[in-house]
Amino acid sequence: MRLLGLACGKKMGNCEILLKEALMEAEQWGVEVEIVRLLDLDIKPCRHCLKCPRRERGVEACVIKDDAPFLWEKVMECDGLIISAPVYTLTPPGYLKAVADRVFTSKADDAFAQ
Repeated sequence: MRLLGLACGKKMGNCEILLKEALMEAEQWGVEVEIVRLLDLDIKPCRHCLKCPRRERGVEACVIKDDAPFLWEKVMECDGLIISAPVYTLTPPGYLKAVADRVFTSKADDAFAQ
């Protein structure tokens, strides 16, 4: 079993510390864990250029060359996902929203259903 932790806050901030605690507990149960800091990745926002058929080929066919396909593969390889992010004015940080728009395209619904 593989568990992926996505940290979207300040390095060694409260959210990342809590995420690491959760992953360490899972590791004690024999779960393979990995953490990815979203702020360390280069994921650009979607430009809605409509040059890629997002519904058919997904993030790997996008004209923007960044780390979005890497993150998509990490998410698809794991069995469980923990997202750790601070809450600003009752919403997640804008960077997490931008990552979700790029990485979790309309194709994500089909992938998670499998």
